[in-house]
Amino acid sequence: MDQAKRLLCTRDLWNPFNTTFVQTCGMLLVSQIFHVILKPLGQPGPVAQILAGLVLGPSLLCKIERVRQIFIQPAFEAYSFLLLFVFRILFMFSIGLEADLPYMSRNMKRIGVVAAWNLGVCGAFGAAASFFVIYLLKVASHRFAFAIIIMIIVASTASPVVVRLVAELKFDTADTGRLAISAALFIEIFCIAWYSTYLAFSAGNMFGFALVCIVGTGIVAYANRYSFGDL
Repeated sequence: MDQAKRLLCTRDLWNPFNTTFVQTCGMLLVSQIFHVILKPLGQPGPVAQILAGLVLGPSLLCKIERVRQIFIQPAFEAYSFLLLFVFRILFMFSIGLEADLPYMSRNMKRIGVVAAWNLGVCGAFGAAASFFVIYLLKVASHRFAFAIIIMIIVASTASPVVVRLVAELKFDTADTGRLAISAALFIEIFCIAWYSTYLAFSAGNMFGFALVCIVGTGIVAYANRYSFGDL
């Protein structure tokens, strides 16, 4: 109760819900402006959304005090991370709905090769970049964990963009589009499993919880396959 009171009853004029609504409207407005400008030039929708994020980020418009008070509020940082995590789960759930399971089962080798090369290149780039980031930010502790997080971010960031580009360019039913969506789904699953495994082995009190989650997931998958497979 006290935590909820501190979160909602702050001195700021905005509560998390109003802030989220205003931020969403601002991002949609700027994104639509860029989309109208870039669409005649042949640029897909994700490019406009990325540019909107850059414009509304700390590098440009958020340097203005009024804009920064709306889009960057330290009091709601934890809430923003939670909301981001929830929406990312929903987005990846939509990717799972678009996945073609028969195609994935027939082309498992090709999908695995594409995903493995992508993970290898992104992992190597993330490992190299982590040295510079650690040096610039002067990270003194948990450097290995920080490097792993950088590698996972680099490997998983492009997957939602790939899915949006495939849908925007209208070749999600083509062989190349289905291959890209399937590889993106594999990469996301691997990144989640990689980070979860690291947390389970680095924190001793989470290892038992990880085993319970694995067993529970296996039971649910087994029940879903053999109990509802014929429906």
